[in-house]
Amino acid sequence: MASINTIRVKERVFVHESGHAIIGVLKDELHVNGIAYCTTDQRYITEVSGPGSDNFSKDFYLFIAGGMAAELVIYDEYEPGTAAKDIELFSNPGAPPLQQAIDEAKSILNGYTQQITYLKDRLITEDLEKGDFPDEIVRGNPATGEPDRNVRYLLRNGELEDAIKNWEEFCARLEAR
Repeated sequence: MASINTIRVKERVFVHESGHAIIGVLKDELHVNGIAYCTTDQRYITEVSGPGSDNFSKDFYLFIAGGMAAELVIYDEYEPGTAAKDIELFSNPGAPPLQQAIDEAKSILNGYTQQITYLKDRLITEDLEKGDFPDEIVRGNPATGEPDRNVRYLLRNGELEDAIKNWEEFCARLEAR
């Protein structure tokens, strides 16, 4: 059984990843493949692809800021350690100011607090149940220099899109179960 401290840390990480996923699903030029545990890097990630992720577009930076923004929506602060890799991307040439991107992502996510909480809870459940779920190889992104890596998906695109874009219908189906 996981300790309460481990679960609390994971809850925060899953709020963070939920923010990435929600922004990614809402932005047309991005495609969220799912939220996964990357066994190569030993961290949780939200896998995204599409033209916006290849060329570091405004939508891509909003996606990156979405994790920190979700933490702000739920906890009123973000954990710099959880966001270190995200913050690093804002040092790229042409990146918007970090705080500006976080503020814009937060203004979007303020309307999605129920979805953030739902996704966090689902991710906790899936993580506990899929501890030894087999890895899949995800091809890297040559444009960003990201290498191939092994991941264990906790939530895939279909459920993410359904929970984010069709919230009321999604909740009605859950209640009908």
